Amino acid sequence: MKFGLMGRLFSAMFGKTVYGYTAKAVPGIDICTFKKKHLEEYRAMVMRTPSAGSMKENMFAPVMYLACYGFKAVWYIREYFQRFAARTVPHLQRLIKILCLAKRIPKLFMRLSQKSFGTDAGFESRFPESHGNEARFDIVRCPYYETCRRYGCPEITTAFCDGDDVGYGHLHPRLLWGRTKTIGRGDPCCDFLLRYTSK
Repeated sequence: MKFGLMGRLFSAMFGKTVYGYTAKAVPGIDICTFKKKHLEEYRAMVMRTPSAGSMKENMFAPVMYLACYGFKAVWYIREYFQRFAARTVPHLQRLIKILCLAKRIPKLFMRLSQKSFGTDAGFESRFPESHGNEARFDIVRCPYYETCRRYGCPEITTAFCDGDDVGYGHLHPRLLWGRTKTIGRGDPCCDFLLRYTSK
């Protein structure tokens, strides 16, 4: 696989955040050396990761952070995702409130999830019967977990799980985030549930 436009785009999009946060989180680090080594590792990982082929396949961002693993920066990845989600949530909350979107979010969430996390992206899902205004599906194969496991650090997968909990769990008082299991935490599936409640 070639390191093409999409690989460069993601490094440009996420690079500033990765290096800025690393500089603050690791006092005394030589950020120029870290950046050079990190980009070398990221490029090499993209080229040997079959599931990182396009924006649609949704794997460049995980690989961007996985590339930190070899430089002992893995400990900050979970905290970074939690902080990123926490910063994003207030903007989504305002948007949902202004546009009165809360009631429509479960269906929008389901459509976006099917589009972004489908079989083309390496995910496999099943769809239990839904009840009322809710998005309910189980992911039974996760390429994030498979990629992390391939590189010897499956524990990093929980950082993505934690980011979901922080982000989706606080969108609106009437939106219930009910996921109880994730593959990254050792469960057989990720049981996604986002429900609109009228009370």
